[in-house]
Amino acid sequence: MKTTIHLKNNPDGKIGIQIDQLGEIYEEIHAKNFQEIIFDFSNIDFLYATFILGLAVLVSDLKNKGTTVTFINQNGSISSYLSAICFPDGLMPDQYEQWPNILENSSTKTFLPIVNFSNKTSKEETVLRNDIIGLFGKLLAARLGFGTSIHTGISYFISEFTDNVVEHSGQERGWLFYQHYPTKEYVEISIMD
Repeated sequence: MKTTIHLKNNPDGKIGIQIDQLGEIYEEIHAKNFQEIIFDFSNIDFLYATFILGLAVLVSDLKNKGTTVTFINQNGSISSYLSAICFPDGLMPDQYEQWPNILENSSTKTFLPIVNFSNKTSKEETVLRNDIIGLFGKLLAARLGFGTSIHTGISYFISEFTDNVVEHSGQERGWLFYQHYPTKEYVEISIMD
């Protein structure tokens, strides 16, 4: 069975609308056994980080179950943005040695790419995850103009949440993403499993 999901624009700019839509998409997809899903971006001109990351996690889950997933009608700016943030697969530091360069090259942007990290608990994976969190927190703090003490706090916050993902989710991978909205004067940090 095949379906097309038409993503809805968010004219009011409220994050809750996109989170609600993500929940509706999850319900629709999990209620039926689709072999192919097409996500239509034709109505989209803005996406919140939590929606994007939730969609990336859903797409990963669908692909792991053998579902074919396609994206259509991405306008130029949305397409460029999704490519820059490594949507939908994310940057996998355990599979790509140059991951620090990718993150550092994004340090002047209002986002860092989606990071798709391993939840394995070996010493090597734990050190890598801590390196990811440290650099992620450092770049986020620098982008926002925070000093060392705030950087430490941000890294601790991210570390606690990623530890919960590793220890309790039962998933093989965790996801991390942030988007800064300077005109709205806030930062959205999303951590999912």
